[in-house]
Amino acid sequence: MRFEGRVVLVTGAASGIGRAAVLQFTREGATVLAADRSDAVQAVVETAGGKTVGLVGDAADEAFVGLAVDRAVRDFGRLDAVFANAGVSGGMTMLADLQVSEWEAVLRVNLIGVFLAIREAAFPAGHRRIEEARAALARVDHHDVAPETRQVR
Repeated sequence: MRFEGRVVLVTGAASGIGRAAVLQFTREGATVLAADRSDAVQAVVETAGGKTVGLVGDAADEAFVGLAVDRAVRDFGRLDAVFANAGVSGGMTMLADLQVSEWEAVLRVNLIGVFLAIREAAFPAGHRRIEEARAALARVDHHDVAPETRQVR
């Protein structure tokens, strides 16, 4: 069990690659904080079993991400890895019809959300020097997920 004793935060955990990551991290022995803006994250938590906690909130919301990291440290004493997976497509609107507000919503989750997860994990409250941070950052791209099983390889 590669992640035995480790604590991992996964954003975008209710479906797709995020769901697969939660299930795999749990199978590998991790305590997982599964975060998503959808209540469907609770079903993932039930499926995963183990030491998995569901958090409902927006990965692009600074306060929510900070609270998720704080909860990991408070409840489990550490945060070892972050999988900043949350992302949105913005739909299939033609470029000429795309409103700036729609594009900003995509950027907020896909860029700012990742930035927030990494920043909050690397510099938890009260720790503003990287040497003091205990978070290890993990990035998994779509090639690491077997589509036929939806399991992280």
